[in-house]
Amino acid sequence: MNWLLILIIAVFALYAWSGWRRGMIMIVMSFAAMIGSVVVTSAAAPALSSYVMDNTAIYETIRKNTYDSLKSRGVVSQAIESAGEEAGISDAGSIDISELGGKFDDFIEEVIQQIPLPEAVRDKAASAAIGGTISGSVNNTASKLEDAITGFVAVRIAGMIISSACYIIVFAAVYVVIRLLLRLANGISRLPLIKEVNKTLGILFGIIKALLIVWLFFVAVAVLYNTAFSQAVMTCVNDNAFLAWLYNNNIIMNILVGTVMG
Repeated sequence: MNWLLILIIAVFALYAWSGWRRGMIMIVMSFAAMIGSVVVTSAAAPALSSYVMDNTAIYETIRKNTYDSLKSRGVVSQAIESAGEEAGISDAGSIDISELGGKFDDFIEEVIQQIPLPEAVRDKAASAAIGGTISGSVNNTASKLEDAITGFVAVRIAGMIISSACYIIVFAAVYVVIRLLLRLANGISRLPLIKEVNKTLGILFGIIKALLIVWLFFVAVAVLYNTAFSQAVMTCVNDNAFLAWLYNNNIIMNILVGTVMG
């Protein structure tokens, strides 16, 4: 049984019930708080993540730990081996970057597409890799293909983790402030004439709110990319079409990836 699917269905059911109980007006105010938080955070979080990356050692620590984790788990070497078999390249992980010649772009793109990353991250990373960006991103210090790709992916993952963590921190702070302000307007939801419509529409808004919560959860999973919990979540996602759709169509994640990778 897919525990993540059960959990997410429960979240949707809970928020739908909560929407019916609380009514549309209260849900709309809560939803407005969430949307307002997303808008404000999308504008403010990139500045915070840039500051953290440029002025602290956090980014370099995460990049190094990610690189070591990818190497120890053999994530990239497995992707290279698989892509090499399809391209007819033997011992692909041991060749120099220069040996790929005209096959470089296609081969690198295929390798990155086989690395277990969010789809949006894979697509952006593959795009950035084409044209030899991989060797440039690691300052041409890695002559072997596996080292070059691992370094390239580690840079992308570290940026994604920093950006996602900053997003969550800013979002939480802004959301709390906006919710406190909007609660002052709660009185209108108790008017008798609009009570039933209020409750019915509340279900719809509750489901929409649940979707945003699930997307934020997947952003947190991206932050915890190197943990066993994250790997367990991704196993569940890959085993279920509905979960995969939710994960790969995560608007918040797409905004973050676009911010980090251009």
